[in-house]
Amino acid sequence: MTSNPYEELARQKKATTIVNYLWREMRPADRVDPETLMVLRLSGQEARDIVAEYAGQNSPSEATWALVVKGISERIQVARWGKEQTA
Repeated sequence: MTSNPYEELARQKKATTIVNYLWREMRPADRVDPETLMVLRLSGQEARDIVAEYAGQNSPSEATWALVVKGISERIQVARWGKEQTA
């Protein structure tokens, strides 16, 4: 199945908006805690909908949420790496 490029762009934009919101709202300790990522991965649709609403977005699909998890994962890795380098 080939994805519509406009749908994919909209999905990326929505995921980025949610990632930016989550990152902005996270405590510094959560930004380096791998458990944060696990919580996001395991969150149910109701929790995802609440997060999306706070971020000003509509309910995220599974594909969009996967991009959110990936985006937060990448940011946590960068935050942890940076912290380890200064430790």
